[in-house]
Amino acid sequence: AEDYRDALARIAAFAAPRLADWVGIDIAAADTGRPQRLATAHVDPEKVELAAAFVAQTEGQASPETGIWHVIRTGQAQLWPELPREALEAQARDAEQLRMLRALDMQSAMIVPLRGKSTVFGAISLVYSGARRRYTADDLAVAEERADRIALLIERRRAEEEAEAANR
Repeated sequence: AEDYRDALARIAAFAAPRLADWVGIDIAAADTGRPQRLATAHVDPEKVELAAAFVAQTEGQASPETGIWHVIRTGQAQLWPELPREALEAQARDAEQLRMLRALDMQSAMIVPLRGKSTVFGAISLVYSGARRRYTADDLAVAEERADRIALLIERRRAEEEAEAANR
């Protein structure tokens, strides 16, 4: 049976060419609240692995005060029309992370919360790379509206799976 992770992968793959060059979907772990990347998509097939590897490498560095963790905790979306290259590169821990950052060429980003009926349980990260375009407040509004619909779908799918597991 298809589980909600398959649905997340499909959502990410759908969003990648339409809303972003790189899409990541994180769901908060039930016990710690720590975001876990469950789906990644990239318009460049060669960069899907790179994007996943970069997230895996930097996961432990994420601070609860910023980014995905912050969006899940506060329910407030974040928008960076222009990602300052120097600030991004300053976060690289070593030459390998710097190489990955430069290859991913992130230029503009937004992170929107996945809001369930009672809690924010995850977030979708959308990134433009290269010179293609930049996110605006209008893009953020569209992304938030779509994320709300996606969240309800995911929540329903997860509830069904939990019910099935309980019945077994």
